[in-house]
Amino acid sequence: MASLQSDSVIYVLIIIADAKHFFVYSRIPRGFFFVVTRSAPWFRISAMRDGLILSAIGKDHPGIVDRLTGLIFEKGGNVEDSRMAILGGEFTLMILVTGPAESLTSVEKELNDAAEELELTVQCRRTHVGNEGGEDAHESRLSYCLNIVSMDHPGIVHRVTNLLAQQGVNVATLDTHLGHAPTTGTPVFSLNMEIQAPTQISFEELQKRLELLAEAENLDLELREQDGSLA
Repeated sequence: MASLQSDSVIYVLIIIADAKHFFVYSRIPRGFFFVVTRSAPWFRISAMRDGLILSAIGKDHPGIVDRLTGLIFEKGGNVEDSRMAILGGEFTLMILVTGPAESLTSVEKELNDAAEELELTVQCRRTHVGNEGGEDAHESRLSYCLNIVSMDHPGIVHRVTNLLAQQGVNVATLDTHLGHAPTTGTPVFSLNMEIQAPTQISFEELQKRLELLAEAENLDLELREQDGSLA
């Protein structure tokens, strides 16, 4: 593999000797790179980008999001994905920042001052974005949405996720909320999940196991395909 680099663009030439007429010439922004893997008889090329995962927690007050996203923008980074919530009076945040490696390094260096100013505890972790989990991993899993509502009692999240783990089901996203019934004021717990199940487990089998748990725990449960239709 050969490459030529300018201020903002990297030119990449890949020549693979044992593949017939397989040449790749690519013009890509800095901060991007290609991973080439062989899966006979085809070759796959996946664009990968540098990323930085930023997590922060601290007392909630106005201006936190503005200050952090402003810093990221000023240093040449991009907010690609984020999760923010107030939990028990504490503001919690997770952000995936992408951009050139030098921009991510600048963000990391400036975060300490911003964290002290905002009274936040901040952690950073480098990552690569693109083809997460590998193509084969996604091809071998089916995505479902799982929604649960119940009168609140201890152990709901643990028992549901334990059952899923035993079946080899991966939890992609999980959101919970504790509210109150409008008339009685009874605590009502809701849970919404996106899960990824191995293709070896049928929808019917997974639903049956979940329904047995729902009966034992007095849960109202709905399992459906990710596109919104019941499987």
